[in-house]
Amino acid sequence: MSGHNLAKTRLRSGVLDGCILDTQPEGPSMVIRDQNSDDSMPTLDGTVRLNPHVMKRLLLGRGWTLRDYCKHTETQMRTAKKVFRNESVQISTARFVADVFDVAMLDIVDVDEYTPKAIASGSKAELGTGEWIVGKALSPVVTIANGLQYRVFAMNHAFEPNRRGRGKRYEFHERSDEDKERTRHAMSRHLSVCERLAPNSHFPTCYSTFPDQDRDTWWVIDQWIDGLDLDDRLGHGPLDSANLNDFGKQLAEAIVAAHKADVILRELSPNSIVLKDDDNGLVLTDFELAKLTEDYPTVSADEWPESAYRAPEVGAGEIDGTVDVYSWGRIMTQSTLGSLPERGVELSKLKFWTGSKDWVELLASCTQLQRTKRPQQMTAILETVVSLRETMDR
Repeated sequence: MSGHNLAKTRLRSGVLDGCILDTQPEGPSMVIRDQNSDDSMPTLDGTVRLNPHVMKRLLLGRGWTLRDYCKHTETQMRTAKKVFRNESVQISTARFVADVFDVAMLDIVDVDEYTPKAIASGSKAELGTGEWIVGKALSPVVTIANGLQYRVFAMNHAFEPNRRGRGKRYEFHERSDEDKERTRHAMSRHLSVCERLAPNSHFPTCYSTFPDQDRDTWWVIDQWIDGLDLDDRLGHGPLDSANLNDFGKQLAEAIVAAHKADVILRELSPNSIVLKDDDNGLVLTDFELAKLTEDYPTVSADEWPESAYRAPEVGAGEIDGTVDVYSWGRIMTQSTLGSLPERGVELSKLKFWTGSKDWVELLASCTQLQRTKRPQQMTAILETVVSLRETMDR
């Protein structure tokens, strides 16, 4: 029986996921009571918002319009609009929607507003996460170059209270079987790639990587880093010259280390860079993305989600380390100016910067749209940054 037909059957019989439904005229806006509890004690009351991007993807995956959804689920349009427009709905409605689309609650809800009972009580980890307990969502749903989506969560170890993690939950429900298998293979290799880089202060320790129960969701749990991501830091303005050189050096060191391990990063952005609280050290937090995008694109290049930091040739054929040179140049340009210029006009914006002209020339060369015009080795960039340190410290 399909997910939506199953949901209809359960709705009509007044039973949903082992709970008794007090049905109301409006459709699936109901109070849920645990079958094994006192009927007078409602559970999971309150409201929650559903992620509109995820809901749109699920709707498109079924080939439904909003009216189709109402028809298949016997839901009133007023309630359906709330579901798909990021408005608050009852948790019972959210559970109904999850059942219709055969997904878990954590797939669709705003985690800042919803904590499963098992997590709230501290009794056990959320299903599928083993010894790790899912906490607050730290990011929206992110779509990477090949169309794969993930979201970042704060994690707590179920048995070691002082151990925290940064968990990334990758979704590939809507992908082909071939894509799923390739993604699982890349995920399973992630730990061995991390071992090739260890020990390196610019990459976090990976604690674990494992599939969720349905194997269409995969978790990567990294060491928690206390710090501020670069995107948030640049929201307060550009880096000063001294910190700029040190940051550029650290980022170049991290890229050089990855290239020595035969890994091209491809997806560098300020959101994946954390500046540590204790020593301002730089850590790349989403290193596994390199392996998830290395084989070949799973959507056509002209459909890839845009990234202002990704080299233009990514997805258009064979690539090399110069794609990370481009990303380094774009990130450093934003760190220098405090804002990111449009592609191809970096020099026209940087020429008004009052700092080192050699630094400006370096950034302009790294952000060339044609990869043959960029520096070809990250090691050469690192050497140049080191040589400019004394000039930029003045």
